[in-house]
Amino acid sequence: MDVVVPTIASIEPGVSTSQNDVTFTCDKVEFAEAETRVYLTVANDRSDTVSYGVYEIRIIKDGQQIEQDSTSSSSYDGNYPELSYDLSAGATTSGILVFPAIEPGTAFKLVIPNLWCDDYEVEFSDAELEIPAE
Repeated sequence: MDVVVPTIASIEPGVSTSQNDVTFTCDKVEFAEAETRVYLTVANDRSDTVSYGVYEIRIIKDGQQIEQDSTSSSSYDGNYPELSYDLSAGATTSGILVFPAIEPGTAFKLVIPNLWCDDYEVEFSDAELEIPAE
């Protein structure tokens, strides 16, 4: 990764949020001149499959919405692990999300939308992780 897009700063916030036995954890954030990489782990402790909007995960910083950088070639060149869209019962997935460059030392919110599971009686709202400035 550092060969493709060198890291200039990183934090390991270790912040988590849970809903209906599904936990989202931000393990690490790497800031580079060309991009910001967010390391995310999702754990499904339910007895059914859970899905969420992997490609719709976004950052809210200073009131501005920042979408993932789908044009970034570093995801391919760096061979970054990808999050699973559907997560089986009892399973965990980890991956790296690529966003446009954000100034190091800036707090932001990571929003994970469109959560649902096979039990249609269970209601989810968007999961939100507050990433501190550190």
